[in-house]
Amino acid sequence: MNDVENHVLDELKDWLKSGSEDIQEIHRSSDHKMVHLKTNKHEYIYYPDTNSLLVEIKTKAVEYQPVLYPNRAVETSLW
Repeated sequence: MNDVENHVLDELKDWLKSGSEDIQEIHRSSDHKMVHLKTNKHEYIYYPDTNSLLVEIKTKAVEYQPVLYPNRAVETSLW
């Protein structure tokens, strides 16, 4: 990641902390096109190329799968 992407990621971390979310894990894909952030509340996928952040929420009834459509989450039923 370059300096601009690192700066945006730092701002993203600050924004999450302001919402009482503590980052527990950060994983970058090998091609640097995706960053997976796991907090105490949610899991996020960040795409540095488009500066878009997706929340991946998993509950008993609904699973969001943002990987299918990078610009929005798709609601799918688990039953």
